[in-house]
Amino acid sequence: MPPRCEGSFIRNGTEIPGAGIRSLGLPFPAEPDMAFDQPNVLGPPVADPGPLSRFKVRIRFTKGGDLRFLSHHDLMHCFERMFRRGNIPVKISQGYHPMPRMAFALSLALGIVGGAEVLELELDLPLSAEEVRQRLIEQAPQGLIILEVQAIEPNRRAQVRRAFYRMPIPAERRTDLSERIAALLASRECRVQRSRPQPREVDIRPYLDDLRLEDGYLKIAAWVTPTGTVRPDDLWPLLGLEDVVANGALVERTHLELHDEVAADAGPANLNNQHCVTESTGALAQGPESKTKVEPVLRPTALFPGPMSFDS
Repeated sequence: MPPRCEGSFIRNGTEIPGAGIRSLGLPFPAEPDMAFDQPNVLGPPVADPGPLSRFKVRIRFTKGGDLRFLSHHDLMHCFERMFRRGNIPVKISQGYHPMPRMAFALSLALGIVGGAEVLELELDLPLSAEEVRQRLIEQAPQGLIILEVQAIEPNRRAQVRRAFYRMPIPAERRTDLSERIAALLASRECRVQRSRPQPREVDIRPYLDDLRLEDGYLKIAAWVTPTGTVRPDDLWPLLGLEDVVANGALVERTHLELHDEVAADAGPANLNNQHCVTESTGALAQGPESKTKVEPVLRPTALFPGPMSFDS
């Protein structure tokens, strides 16, 4: 095929020479300008401040009253409004959907009272912990109590080690409950059915650290690991307490124990790393004078050693 002449074009398969864009009086395109390939920026790009330029605080608060029926998503929006109204210089994330740089240590199930919940917040400007606390107290709704605000290092992040729960037990239900607690702690495994996020069977025994009846309350200590944890509602059918919960018993998460707030060599349980069950009554024994049989705690093992590995 002969070479096409400059300015020609093809019509119905036939080349018409000299009738191109020049014959129409149009300017012939110059050499391609690659300037459009360069990003259009005004001045030097603004670098995202690194960890050394950030300021971070850890907030402990109580979520009670009617707010215990507030969902986790709505609680986030509640804190966002408190930050805006209190004029707190919150650091905002980058991208198409900028959001405040905050993170809850562990979400709280609907209807459960949070006695000492944990929220971490990054700030754009230096602000004392006491000033942040006072501004939050002024804007907090009823049922949300700011307990303390602590300045922490920017590279620290709240990782929950254990979660503690309690629920009041009526006096007439405490006698047989002690036997059920002892039987549950003595078992090597305890499988429950869960429906969320998909139906499956879960062995919750490795995640149950401590379970006791004390001062009229059922007290639960649960391990929180990357592989899961035990939920309070997992225990109600096993202990025969569905009717107590259905009658309005108030479940409270009293405390969240964080990895960076305990000693590195701290044991996993508050019973000298062992569950002690008396042979006569089956109740938890706390004194060395009690005749006991000692059973080691079943602890979850991480796949890889890390900050959430209990045996590393």
